[in-house]
Amino acid sequence: MPTAPIDDNGSFLRYADSGPPAKVYEHPYTTVVLIHGVCYNNGIFDRVLPFGSAQNLRIVTVNLRDYTGSTALSALDLERLNSEDPRERLLFLHDRVQELARFLLWFIETESIPPPCSEAHTRGSVNGGITLVGWSAGNHLTMCLLAYGADILPQKQKNILQKYLKSYVMFESPYHMAGLPTQKLGDQYFCAIDDPALDKNQFLDVLPTWVSSFYTHSRIVLDALSGISHGATISAPVQSLTDEEFLQGLAIIPDDPDVHTPTTLSIPPEVIESTEGIARSDVPLMLLGRDIYHDVFERAFFTGYSSTLNGQENGFHDIRAKDGWLPQVRVEVVTCGRSIPICLWHAWKLYHALRETDVDHSAHSGSGNATNANGTHSTQRKVRFHLWREFNHFPHWEEPFQFVQSLAKLI
Repeated sequence: MPTAPIDDNGSFLRYADSGPPAKVYEHPYTTVVLIHGVCYNNGIFDRVLPFGSAQNLRIVTVNLRDYTGSTALSALDLERLNSEDPRERLLFLHDRVQELARFLLWFIETESIPPPCSEAHTRGSVNGGITLVGWSAGNHLTMCLLAYGADILPQKQKNILQKYLKSYVMFESPYHMAGLPTQKLGDQYFCAIDDPALDKNQFLDVLPTWVSSFYTHSRIVLDALSGISHGATISAPVQSLTDEEFLQGLAIIPDDPDVHTPTTLSIPPEVIESTEGIARSDVPLMLLGRDIYHDVFERAFFTGYSSTLNGQENGFHDIRAKDGWLPQVRVEVVTCGRSIPICLWHAWKLYHALRETDVDHSAHSGSGNATNANGTHSTQRKVRFHLWREFNHFPHWEEPFQFVQSLAKLI
């Protein structure tokens, strides 16, 4: 499997590449870069690679630091990650953003991938360019690029990324990535890592089965997430649904494994990282701190943007860029209806975080803020929600063909 340099010290990331589509299409292909979560390396996306070509997609899957085949984290990296000083932990995230940027820039130059075509950046008319997909806890990295890239990347790098990046798919993000507080229903925690009764080793023992099981959530929850999805008309019951009612409808206990087998049981061992590796960096990353992840969330969606909402138009929530950092990048939030409860809760809370803000276009003073004919600004961030009702947390492994088809519709 090939590798890509990510710094001047010889560090590299392993990646897989489907290559350009075999068929020559009328429009340039889009490059989709998939970022894995914890426990499973980029081999978790191997099943989707053969299906990109038919959708005019080039699929690239990246193996992060400390995962097999990529450069291990350094002693300094681990010191920063485990530091009690939040400034040191933030530097750890900054370093990972720089590495992701270096990978993207290297791939753009080395593979001469097509930039977005010249049509206006409107939904459904832009081919070419790059779509970033963060899966599960991998969203910490993709969100950090939106949150901190403007501050820490050289201008030349920012110019290139601004030219190529067109969308970000926030795929099955857990609530930790938004800095939301720990949730439980009665004595049951929504996420095993939050349970103080489990030590690190016990958590790692239950993680693969817990995260890859199927869950039967109530119709109230699924109808609510359907109601906020693209193309839906938000009904009065959805508008009036409280957080408590939503939480009560989430399933904490997975389906009977004899009825719905946890996905991890069909995944080969070389795709699942060792518990030692997960304990070394993944667990500290998940426990990095609510305040830090909330800051990432605020910066990615609000700070540097007017912290307001302009209602919904074509299913999008509009948040306007202040300083012009990736203003063209739209966000597609994808949640699966049979997934772990922490992902459904994240989508619900993210929707309300956007809904409860109040856009004031007159307050916008950033660059590139030309007013369009419809009264909106050209630097608006677009955020849209989607429910893939029948999938668990692993549609890319369980149903790779359907996954790529569904993904292609978003980008």
